Amino acid sequence: MPQKRIKSPVPLYLALIPVVCWGVFGKLYRLQDFIVCAVVTFAVYWLTSKMFRGKLFAAPLKVPEVKPEAAKTTGDPELDALLKEGQVAIAEMSLLRKSITDLTVQDKVQQIIEVSGKILKTAEDDKRDIPKARKFLRYYLPTTLKLLHAYDRMSGISSGENTVNTTQKIEDMLDDLIAAYNKQLDAMFSDEALDIDSDIKVMDAMLRKENLL
Repeated sequence: MPQKRIKSPVPLYLALIPVVCWGVFGKLYRLQDFIVCAVVTFAVYWLTSKMFRGKLFAAPLKVPEVKPEAAKTTGDPELDALLKEGQVAIAEMSLLRKSITDLTVQDKVQQIIEVSGKILKTAEDDKRDIPKARKFLRYYLPTTLKLLHAYDRMSGISSGENTVNTTQKIEDMLDDLIAAYNKQLDAMFSDEALDIDSDIKVMDAMLRKENLL
């Protein structure tokens, strides 16, 4: 713990003695008298401050105040709830990925994690995608977690027929999930694709009308 020294007042009191004595018994009306008195006073103060150094006290640590970071919000309570559910699920999926030892399965889970993050970001950017994201978050993502939990629990524990067959089925299912997740992501851009297609047609018509094409 850091320490703080409180200076003793004794050196200051002792340093005043030469000034008082000089004023009573000496002469303090010439410049050289003031200079000599100042030198003697400083010398007394310096010497006595080495003798009377004061006391050391334990100084409390100053812990900087950390203001809690405001929770990120989109302004839409429904969307905020969906995003929170998705972020929690992705975090849980990341932990499961670290627990799984099979590198091939790890890679498949990582692909699902990345696509899931993109789906959440797409829903956050365009509220029209909320209905699609809701179904994804309320069914497909929890079911995927259930399968991964089962795989993590069974793999490496038993080499019996049931566990081997089940883990193999889950591994095969992960390929289907990757394709389905990517298809879901692509479908979430359907509204935006229609908007862009409409903008292109309008722009093309205006350019032709102005004889710019």
